Amino acid sequence: TGRELASSCSSFATDKASRIFSGLTVNLLLMYFVGNIGVALYAVYSQLRFILRILAGGALQTISTLGSMLYGERDFYALRKMLSLLSKYTYALVAALMAGLFCFSAPFLNSYGIAAEPDTVLSLRIMLLSLPFLWLNDLLARLYPSVQRQRLSVLLLTLQNVVLKILLLLLCVAAISRLHWRSVPAVAVWCLLVELLSPAVTLLGLEDQTDRSCHSFSITGKAENVADIHREIDLFCQQNGIPRNKGVLLAIAFEEAALNIINHNEHVSMIDICLLLEEGSLIVRIRDDGAPFDPLAFVDDEDILQMNNIRLLERLTDQKTYTRIMNMNNTVLSIRLEAAENDGANDGTC
Repeated sequence: TGRELASSCSSFATDKASRIFSGLTVNLLLMYFVGNIGVALYAVYSQLRFILRILAGGALQTISTLGSMLYGERDFYALRKMLSLLSKYTYALVAALMAGLFCFSAPFLNSYGIAAEPDTVLSLRIMLLSLPFLWLNDLLARLYPSVQRQRLSVLLLTLQNVVLKILLLLLCVAAISRLHWRSVPAVAVWCLLVELLSPAVTLLGLEDQTDRSCHSFSITGKAENVADIHREIDLFCQQNGIPRNKGVLLAIAFEEAALNIINHNEHVSMIDICLLLEEGSLIVRIRDDGAPFDPLAFVDDEDILQMNNIRLLERLTDQKTYTRIMNMNNTVLSIRLEAAENDGANDGTC
């Protein structure tokens, strides 16, 4: 173990060392104050965590791979949407596991050689209540590597493993010794408290670390909210030193796109726009949760006044793509800011 830690990177070695120290300390405390049954019950709980990660572990891998790609575009909205979708489906597995073990607590304990006494059955069921919080913490913790915050991830996990877990266990041990709590249920309450408070520790550093070259905002799918786009574009241009005439032209173009989406979807609850400056170009991502609709390919032959199009945005754009991902329309445009300035001059925009 020492050789493995010495040859590892500092973050990996710190994480491993904290887990080893935490596991050793926890087992020694349980053995001394609770006895073999406390250690056995904690081992059963560790197996529950292992079973859950086997059943829903693919979701964690999805966060690591897909999340890192989305962060490459500073797509914080998609990161949150991905986490929401994964939570919805994986929590169905968590609920099924909890319901099954609530009904078959005694056979499950017997399979590990633990007598299904009233205290141990009660303790197992208390531990089951901690699984939703355990899974939430695992999902949140996987976001840190995705957004390139590995050191903070290790720091917070070490805080959970060493400080939070051991401190709470010492409090439960004190309650067993001085308040004469029943030791086995106290161990279960300790597991529940650890998993209940761990997500709060994880959330300490989960704010969007977006620099000024990246700006995301959303509007609801109503025509009267399209005017908010102008204010957001103006703020983005001020923060990044983009001339005002360019900002006005871009705002008009994005308003066209938003109106086009709203006019051709009856059920659009949200339109999300992300702006990213990259090597002299403005990368624009327009996303909505309406029915499948490609604004770049749509042509309304009955629109005599040409109100339902994005002609200005198409003229400014030198690259454009449309995809349907996670039940949402995604339009990505690349705009050369020099070209935008020239078009603004030709149109007389000021």
